Amino acid sequence: MSEFTNYYIVKTNDLDKITLTLEQASIAAEIVDPEITNDWWVVLTRSADLKTLGCLFPICGHLFVDEDKKSWKLSFALSGLVITHANLRNEKRRFSSYERQLIAEVLGIHSESLEWALTQKIWELLDTLGLPAIEMLDQYIMDIEPGVVRPDRPRPTSQMQTQATQNQQEHLSKYTYEQASESVRKKLKRIKSPLGRFSPYFTDGNQVYCTLNDNSGPFYLVRDADTSSFAYLDGYYAKDGKRVYWEGKTIPEAQTDQFVTDGFYTKDEIIVFYEGKIVPEADAGTMDWSLPFYAKDNRYVFYQGVIVEGVDLATFVVFNDCSGYAREKNHIYFQINIVPGADLESFKPSSTTYGFGKDRLHRYAYGSQAG
Repeated sequence: MSEFTNYYIVKTNDLDKITLTLEQASIAAEIVDPEITNDWWVVLTRSADLKTLGCLFPICGHLFVDEDKKSWKLSFALSGLVITHANLRNEKRRFSSYERQLIAEVLGIHSESLEWALTQKIWELLDTLGLPAIEMLDQYIMDIEPGVVRPDRPRPTSQMQTQATQNQQEHLSKYTYEQASESVRKKLKRIKSPLGRFSPYFTDGNQVYCTLNDNSGPFYLVRDADTSSFAYLDGYYAKDGKRVYWEGKTIPEAQTDQFVTDGFYTKDEIIVFYEGKIVPEADAGTMDWSLPFYAKDNRYVFYQGVIVEGVDLATFVVFNDCSGYAREKNHIYFQINIVPGADLESFKPSSTTYGFGKDRLHRYAYGSQAG
């Protein structure tokens, strides 16, 4: 394993349910069948974290193994509860006795077996727990075939187009990817993330390349990138001493020295971006992206970079991390849309399942009445 292993796992016997759930949550992912018998699926994505997936699936997890194969981190989200066992250089944590008992019950093994397995090497631990163990390399994933590939999450454009947005669109429309040759591919090494994230950027020592398909390539040249100052940030964002990049393409309007990101939303001193594209109405000085799924500034509420129309900003609140629902004094919202007929006083979203909720009269699924 020349770099590191980093993937999510979901336990279910219904592949179609995983596919539909990720699609409805606008999460781009590749689903892989590891060909083991206990209904675990590997989910490769940079569009969500374990906390988000834990809102969508009752039993899921995340595995990170560093290139030395000795440093690793295994986390589970069980009905929304996230628990972690870590053996990393900068993070040491063990499952508590209660957490070990909970995991043993969920996985159907004896707690004594789990305690023993936690003292072994990571691959022996995974084998004991019956969890997928896949070694991932710089350029491909060993011995697996792709499962279901979801399209990129939708990126609707704003109605109010600024000159900066028009300039950016013109820049992107003329952009063409230049693919790395086979000889270059063999030399590529991953540019590591300071946060331990799964970086899509690689270098051969002379130039920088980006892949949009996890480890499997193809790999595209990041034009004009300065290898000496190039740094991966989060999501598909990176920067060097002069430029900021998204999916390997330059964001010409972004100011490198002021640029900060959470993986989806980003901003510099003047402009706010969502997945590399300008959000023209957003105010960078007051932008707050700490809300689950949503963001807001001093004038508007946004969902995936799109204004949620008609919201009363002063009373807008997001229900919880898992639901995708929000409310203000007049309406219940799911994503950018008002939920028709939802009762303000009695509406309650699911605390564990994304997109579901109920009030005194109806149940709701993804913003529509379901009974």
